[in-house]
This record gives sequence, structure tokens and C-alpha cells, in this order.
Amino acid sequence: MGAIIASHVAFGDEPGEIVRLHKELHSKDRPYKEYTLPVFSFLGGRRLNRVMERYSGNVLIEDLWMPFFCVSTDISTADRVIHRRGPLWRAIRASLSIPGIFPPVIEDEHLLVDGCLLNNLPGDIMRDLYGGLVMLVNVTPKQDLLISESISDMPSPMKYIMNRLRRGEEAIDVPTILTLMIRSSMVSSIKKSREIIREADYYIDPPVSKFGLTDYDSIDEIVDVGYRYAQTKIEEWRNMERFREIVG
Repeated sequence: MGAIIASHVAFGDEPGEIVRLHKELHSKDRPYKEYTLPVFSFLGGRRLNRVMERYSGNVLIEDLWMPFFCVSTDISTADRVIHRRGPLWRAIRASLSIPGIFPPVIEDEHLLVDGCLLNNLPGDIMRDLYGGLVMLVNVTPKQDLLISESISDMPSPMKYIMNRLRRGEEAIDVPTILTLMIRSSMVSSIKKSREIIREADYYIDPPVSKFGLTDYDSIDEIVDVGYRYAQTKIEEWRNMERFREIVG
């Protein structure tokens, strides 16, 4: 979501418009519900491509109102890719293509997937490109997928499905394969993120761990939690001399 939200800012979209667009995305397009035969991925990419193209049109990154970059991973060469030029929608599409969840983007015979494999919080790249002060917003939970003490082993698939179908029965709260793959794809870059956080000038980690990555039904609540937490952090920063110098 970092690439998507950053593109909104670079477009000059107002916060209310960003919320409206994503509610529309969830209610009408539902790209996270495009299930397909799991040959290349669990979810298809055509619906997502249409959404990205409709949103950004033929806009090039270099033509945006504000400087923009996002990061993907070239799994053909095991290198990071910093997108600073070219079609905006393809850069975003590559940056959110979690391996196994969405199909990769093909670029000059290379396969590009989510940048989270190598760097999920690219504050270091931002400082190298633009200098100045760096503020990070991190929504990756410190701990995730914790299992209740009452569960000592993963249930069989049939038991899990039957539990979901029975109304009134206490739900077996264990992660599904999609959730496991998403979290696993981030693990390798979490240690690097900790190093980047230590070098940031300002850091925000809103308490959103209870929300899932595709929990679009909770958009309003997520926005409220993030806004209130940011207000608290800004009040703390107001007492810092360096912050007072920046805002005057």
C-alpha cells in the first residue's frame, strides 16, 4: 500500500478523496477477490491491472506533481528496482505483487514482484535520493499470526472449513495460506526495516495490527486509528527543538 498511498500524495489527492477512491475500489472492483487457478498465483492480475490503469491512466512517474518512487524486487536477478520513470500504474503494480498472491510484472524479460522481499520500508532510499529529513510510517506489526494457547496443532483443512460453516461455534483462529504467504514474504526485510527505523528523523507506527492487509471493510476505522495516533505523535514532536525549527 505504500506505493499506492504515495502515488495519491504525488497526484495531489486530498485525504477524503483517497478514502472515497479506496471504498469504491473495494465495493466495485474487488481486485483482492479475483481468485484463479493457482498456477502462477492465487489471485489473478487482470482486474488489478484494469484498476491501476483506470486510476493513473497514461501518467508517467516523471510527470507527477511531486517526486515519487516505489520499490519492487527483480526475482530474476535478486536485485531491488527503484521506479522513478515510466508508467505509474506498472510501477505500482510491480510494487504490490506479493509472490504467490498476485502474478509478477514482466519488464524487459525480468520478473518483478513486491519490494517487501528486500526492503519493505525504504526510508534509506528516500534519504539517498532526496536528502533532508525522513519521516517513516510503518504499518507492519512487530508480531503477527500469534496463535491462541488453546491450539497446539494446526487443524485439518476439512475441520477448519466445517468450523467456518457452523454458526454459533467458536471460530478456530489460525492463519490461512494467503495470510501465511504474505507474512512470510515480509520476514526477510523486517530486520533491515529495524535498521532503517533507527536512522529515521521521525517515525510513526500506528496500532493497526488487528486489521488484515485486505481489510477494506474497516477503511473508516483504520483511517481514524491512524489519524488519532498521528495527532498524539505530533504533539510529542512539538516539544522537540528540531521539529519546532522545521514547522516554524
